Amino acid sequence: KQKTAYEIRLSLVGSEMCIRDRYEAVSAEDERDRLTRAELLAAVLACRGALDLTPASRVYLHASTGLEQAVVCHALARAAACYTCTALDATDEALAHRFRELRPDLVVAASDAVTRGEAAAARCARLFGDAGPRFAVRRGDAKAWAARRAPYAPPVAVGDAAALMVVFTSGSTGRPKGLVHGHGGYGACVARTMDYVFAARAGHDRVLTLGTFAWITGQSYMLYGPALAGCASILVEGSLLGGDGLRWARVALTTKATILKCAAAFVRQAMADPERRAALVKLDLPRSSLRMGTFCAEPLSADVQRWAARHVVAPFVNSYWATAVSYTHLRAHETKANLVCRLLL
Repeated sequence: KQKTAYEIRLSLVGSEMCIRDRYEAVSAEDERDRLTRAELLAAVLACRGALDLTPASRVYLHASTGLEQAVVCHALARAAACYTCTALDATDEALAHRFRELRPDLVVAASDAVTRGEAAAARCARLFGDAGPRFAVRRGDAKAWAARRAPYAPPVAVGDAAALMVVFTSGSTGRPKGLVHGHGGYGACVARTMDYVFAARAGHDRVLTLGTFAWITGQSYMLYGPALAGCASILVEGSLLGGDGLRWARVALTTKATILKCAAAFVRQAMADPERRAALVKLDLPRSSLRMGTFCAEPLSADVQRWAARHVVAPFVNSYWATAVSYTHLRAHETKANLVCRLLL
């Protein structure tokens, strides 16, 4: 059967889909923005109507990691439009290269997300000039779209290999390369990993992935994985480290996350400084709502994995894949002798 990467089912109404933490200093009393599954679907339908795209359109996104960009990505997936997301802290050269490679029909940018004194929408206008139409988003649009109660429209049916998104490599080994991910295989694999790796519980688990939508990890485990599994996804705008390097840990505590996915660098950074290490231990994450964690992006040492399991959450699975190149999730089991990986297919 032909279908897009996901379908938000009304039967899942009531579980929270996205939670946006607004503040740099996180506490239990902080106000948070939420969308239920029903509100997410309503927002996606309204956004899709506002974008007015045809299947196979190419869209370039430049916005913060929040509800608005999540809604736009889901709306584009439903419309069978191919997109790429770009990070706010990317260089002008990196943004221009991705624009040239994608050759978009539409640019979607945030008018209120400011980096180095320049709003994302203004930056796109400066870099790309009059090359194609633009669509501006700003904080609060997700809630406004959800309130419109747009008429239901089913996802556009496409073949499994139809392009869903393009994720660019970092460029550390040469010019950044755009990797195209299709609807069918990608959606099936991400859904499988939510079950096999995370044993995700629909309506119960709250997934905190430390990343951005410009990275395949963000697309897979901030957007589509939780949506397919019926779990809540916690979206954090701004620096994940904060002033003391532990903002991510406080967010995990105050949002009652149950699953944590992060690069090993977050744990190594906490381990490296005695003061920061003591502060993390004091947070007592092993006694929090967290029930498991997984690493991503790179293999890591047994010492880092053991420390994370002791001071963050156990189990903390050493899982990784070829960054941006593959949506296949690897699960690694470290032994004293070697490192054994298997594909989850």
